[in-house]
Amino acid sequence: MLDLCVKGGPLGPARVAEAGRWAYVPAGVSADDRTFVAQVHGASMEPRIPSGSWCLFRSYAEDAAASVALDRRRVLVEVAGDTEADNEARYALKRVVITKRDGEGAIVEIELRSDNAKFPPIRLTEGHARVAIRAELMRVLRG
Repeated sequence: MLDLCVKGGPLGPARVAEAGRWAYVPAGVSADDRTFVAQVHGASMEPRIPSGSWCLFRSYAEDAAASVALDRRRVLVEVAGDTEADNEARYALKRVVITKRDGEGAIVEIELRSDNAKFPPIRLTEGHARVAIRAELMRVLRG
């Protein structure tokens, strides 16, 4: 497991991820060196992902950008450069939605949406913030 505070709500304070304990993964779930478990806090992804849930993620390459293949999937995002201190990083579990492309089809705007309609989407445009998709949600292990 990673000691990583994943917000299921507004973006939160910076934290460094550290390897922690081992986690039980149910039979039939494939896990490899790219998978990790983290606990999600916040109500924005409820009811499917209750606050306090332990979730299995599959990590992506360093500095992965939004792609058409990830459109509308639940992902772990890291946002940097959109905070008071440029070196802060914030993690959130959101549904990434492509909202705008340029004339060549390149993605220029995305929204980070919550499953819970009480939480407004976070709109990000090219140059507004550095957003890296760190992992895709594979499964909620327990809530």
